[in-house]
Amino acid sequence: MDAGELFTSQLDDAEYQLRQVFSGLPDGAWDEHLVPGTMSPRETAAHLAEAYVAGVKHFRGEEHDWGTYQPASTEPTQILDEMFQERDKLKAAALAAEDHTGLKTAIAYSASHDYYHIGQMCSLRLKVEPNWNPYSIYKS
Repeated sequence: MDAGELFTSQLDDAEYQLRQVFSGLPDGAWDEHLVPGTMSPRETAAHLAEAYVAGVKHFRGEEHDWGTYQPASTEPTQILDEMFQERDKLKAAALAAEDHTGLKTAIAYSASHDYYHIGQMCSLRLKVEPNWNPYSIYKS
């Protein structure tokens, strides 16, 4: 397995977990906070989309002004669609990079960062749905 295959595998695994942790989230939970100061699911999805946008800008040699990204919609399904579209753009930029530095950068803006927020979302899901199965995020 080369670095590109490893990156793709890690990114695909994190995407699966992201899809699972957001899947079936009750409508009333989109603005719930685990504890004060943490992000709601709506804010998390927008934040992840911003990280992917920032990663693509990084590949173009541009700086990103954090906190300026606004999703096109506030509707949960549209925010998630936009988040995954931006994620796909980052993945494509990483795989098009000529050296492994691109993969390292993309992992920082995506998979590693995704897993951090997946953990937060699992805790929030358990708060709003005590019977939710946190193991459902895993493929096997």
